Amino acid sequence: MRRYERYDNSGTEEKRTCNVCDGRGEVTCPTCSGMGQYWVNMWITCGTCNGRGRVKCTQCDGSGKVLVYKGHYL
Repeated sequence: MRRYERYDNSGTEEKRTCNVCDGRGEVTCPTCSGMGQYWVNMWITCGTCNGRGRVKCTQCDGSGKVLVYKGHYL
């Protein structure tokens, strides 16, 4: 017979620094690799980041923090 562990979900929630953007809320633009422009027979301003080279982090939605649930196994 297998013994299954039960998870106690009465833990707490806390906000922690996002590990994707290191708390900055932005990441390097994947289209232009952070340059703000790219070459297509001439230099074109990147439309994904509008020439900034950075875009909002999708993991934390630009806040720099993520909600972490802390529970424990019984």
